[in-house]
Order: sequence, then C-alpha cells, then structure tokens
Amino acid sequence: MIFIAGPHDAGKTTIASYLRDFGFLHIETSTIVKAKHKEMAPDTNFGEWAIGQNHCFDKYIAQAVVKIEQAIKRSNGRYQDIVVTGNRQIGGINYLINEIPPLRQNLIIYVEADELTLFNRHMSRPDGAIQGLTLQRFRDEVLAYDQKMGVEKIKEAADIVICNNGEVYSCLETVFSFLQSRGYVFPNSNIEGNRRGREIE
Repeated sequence: MIFIAGPHDAGKTTIASYLRDFGFLHIETSTIVKAKHKEMAPDTNFGEWAIGQNHCFDKYIAQAVVKIEQAIKRSNGRYQDIVVTGNRQIGGINYLINEIPPLRQNLIIYVEADELTLFNRHMSRPDGAIQGLTLQRFRDEVLAYDQKMGVEKIKEAADIVICNNGEVYSCLETVFSFLQSRGYVFPNSNIEGNRRGREIE
C-alpha cells in the first residue's frame, strides 16, 4: 500500500487521481467512514456517531482495503497497488500495515505546503470552501485539527516528504520518480499531457 498523507489541501487526492492513470486503485478513508455512518446510524449526526465510535474507524477501513486487495489479485496484473489517502493518524496507517499483508510493499508519502498556499487552495476548491473563512480561522480550525489528529507523526514516519508549494506537476514528477525507484512502472508518463480538467484537492 502507498499512503499519501499531509494537511488539508496539500494535493493528496490530486496525486492519487494521477496515479489511477497508471494502474493504482485509490481508497479515500473518509469515503469509507461516511458510508459506514450511513449504514450504521443514518439518523444520527456524523459528529455524534464518530464520538460514539471513539473516532476509531480502522477496522472499517481495513475491511474495505482487504476487498480491494482481493480484486487486485483477481485482476491478473492489471493494477500495480493501492493508494490510500485520508489518514491523519500514524496509528491508523500502522493498523493497516499490521493487519493486511502488502501486495508489494508499504510506503508513506507525506505532502505539505506553506499555510498561505494551503489556504488559497482551500478557498478555490471546486467543491466549496468554508464560508467566511479567513487565514487565521484556517490556521485555528483546519490546520489545528490536522495537528491535533497527529499528521506530524506521519511526517516523522514517512519514506519521503514532498513540498507542494508550486505547480502540482513538479510535485508529481517527484512522486513518480520516488515510486519508480521502488519498482513501480510509469510507461510513457506525460504529466503535462494528462493535466486537463484536474484541480488540486
């Protein structure tokens, strides 16, 4: 599994979307958790349900990853590996690493950017920014939440830390180069040629 972690709006989902073009299956942990909430307690506020679960969703995520791994094994080499985004705690990553034998290997890619870059990306999100958000509120609420959840511990454990302050394509080249050094294949990869319609997320 390849874990891509970092603060909000660092570009994790954008990187994962490009990797999909080269035979990687993407799992977003928040999608799994939201689906589990809908299944288990659709009439309960998500926040209340999450507190009732002690914010511990590792087993639900592991169940989904196992299903995806089984699909990959049945695909006769169509897929290279799984890319997991959404983890904000090293404990969740370690749980998956300990519970699920890797298809190839386990790698952690940590993506970061400066606060102003993260804020500007958030404000231009196509899926909508938080209403009335200021840079200070972004620091105090969004980035502080990332810190509280423990993203810095993921950074400490990462196999590579990538700064994504500029164009995403420079960041992607670093990601592709790193993964190639670990045995993954990117035939005829043309990042610039595949960039239409993509936004940093």
